[in-house]
Amino acid sequence: LPSSAYLLLSHSQSLNLGLSKWIGWATLWVQPWPMVDPGDPAQVQFDGLRDEWRSESQFMSMVHDMVMLPCYQRIVGMGMRAVPYILEDLEETGDHWFWALEAITGEDPVPEEHVGNMPAMADAWLTLGRVRGWV
Repeated sequence: LPSSAYLLLSHSQSLNLGLSKWIGWATLWVQPWPMVDPGDPAQVQFDGLRDEWRSESQFMSMVHDMVMLPCYQRIVGMGMRAVPYILEDLEETGDHWFWALEAITGEDPVPEEHVGNMPAMADAWLTLGRVRGWV
């Protein structure tokens, strides 16, 4: 699994895991710290609105029409709470989140020469998100 790892520790190695003692050798399953909590009410709200938006926009060809759908506008209305979830989805799907990100953050990290190049636009936003600590 690429997002997980096995870690083999001996009792002589020092690692602050909040465990009282290591006796002999132990295998520890390490999971990455989640950037988003699937049980978070904002995550649940975002997921529902995103799914509704995808369903309603699946046959639309004009981005302007997609971003004017009420469910997309409600995601924008979530404000900064939605940004980590939007960026996570952008990284996974490359979907049309640029309008929402700019509306929420007031920033546009996409250089003029990359406008229209969806992968380059996504990279610009993901880079900004990492710099700002949003992801």
